[in-house]
Amino acid sequence: MMKLSLLGSGLLLTALLLNGCGPSAAPDKAGESVFRYGTTAYGVAMENAGMDPHESYKGWSILRYGVGETLFRFNEAMQPQPWLATGYEFLDDHTVKITLRDDVNFSSGARLTGAAVKACLEDLVKRHKRAADDLKLASITADGQTVTIKSQEKVPALINYLCDPYGCIIDMQRGTADDVKISGTGPYIVQSLTPTEIVLTKNPAYWGGRVKTDKVIVPSTPAGATLTMALQNGVDIKTVSSMLGHYSAGFTLDTYAHVTTDAQLKAAQTMGNILSRAV
Repeated sequence: MMKLSLLGSGLLLTALLLNGCGPSAAPDKAGESVFRYGTTAYGVAMENAGMDPHESYKGWSILRYGVGETLFRFNEAMQPQPWLATGYEFLDDHTVKITLRDDVNFSSGARLTGAAVKACLEDLVKRHKRAADDLKLASITADGQTVTIKSQEKVPALINYLCDPYGCIIDMQRGTADDVKISGTGPYIVQSLTPTEIVLTKNPAYWGGRVKTDKVIVPSTPAGATLTMALQNGVDIKTVSSMLGHYSAGFTLDTYAHVTTDAQLKAAQTMGNILSRAV
């Protein structure tokens, strides 16, 4: 449940930035719009300090902060929907053919092709035990804008597994040794990265359209500081709850009531009582 909440808040963050709606976005001295987003969901303790989706839980960072995207993603009903893919067909119980979009480039400038996806998934299963156990790949073949995946045994949930953040597709020609050089297909590119902060700049050639927020700064912050920062900048309590990985807005209010002003707390409690009944 917590991981699904984190994923949801990450996709919400990306949507806010694409639409220029970030509550703390403001122009800097150079006239760029800058969004500062404190989070408790990034750092060494979370095993996601970095952008290599093929290592530990770093796939959550590359997806959450808009650097990478997966072939499929879950909708609100938790049903997989095409993202970098346009569709799929099971050829038999062990084989699925996936068709890719033909209008996507990596931030490196390289085109997203079947061969690029094949190289990425092959590296994934070599280095990521959970992915290898989930997908049980026997072989992958590429032909233009298609990839055909054959599993060692029946994997009915294979498309669901490809929604997992470890399935973010990256340009293997750029490699994974340097987090800053990792190239995904998302709206943001890593400018700098440490175990406690990520700085992102917009991808000017993003296939999904113009990215309206120029720069994103993501410091790892204590939970109380994140709550205070978010509420002071107009983020609703349900969104804050998801940012913190909590199971309900009511729990967030009960735990961190001491860090809000009286006015914020009164407003948040009213909304929290309503939203808690809906989650």
